[in-house]
Amino acid sequence: MTSDGVLLHARERTVVAEKENNINNNETALVFLHGSYHASWCYEEFFFEYFGKAGVDAFAMDFRGQGESGLPIKEENGRRVKEDEKVAGTVERHAMDVREYVARIRERKTYKKVYVVGHSFGGLIAQKVFAEDGAEDGAEDGGGPGNIDGMILLASVPPTGNGE
Repeated sequence: MTSDGVLLHARERTVVAEKENNINNNETALVFLHGSYHASWCYEEFFFEYFGKAGVDAFAMDFRGQGESGLPIKEENGRRVKEDEKVAGTVERHAMDVREYVARIRERKTYKKVYVVGHSFGGLIAQKVFAEDGAEDGAEDGGGPGNIDGMILLASVPPTGNGE
């Protein structure tokens, strides 16, 4: 559940650490962010399995209004309707959702490193998340002691977007 009450769907694969068989000893987490017209399911078959064998915990969330995640709802004339019919969320709101999700992951377990992995539109969100991570701790442009240690971009939308 996000800070504004939207239920986000997520998938995860955590690994039971076995010291002699687990290279990473389960100290790293990857948070996968999907592209447009996709959802967390796109990482489950290959990415989760591959990184699980390497001892890395893998997480993937559906952005609000996509996959199995909800949308903000408001009351209007006694009916429940979506808050905004045009978009599922802004880049800023998606980034906030990711930061909240990563914070919850870190509350459940202590990881030495957490990386966001963004594909296409998810890469644009990853850049926003990483740029602002730690800003709530006082650093104006992020870069503070935030929850995210790095980002990995896969055919990402550039920070200027897809427009001209």
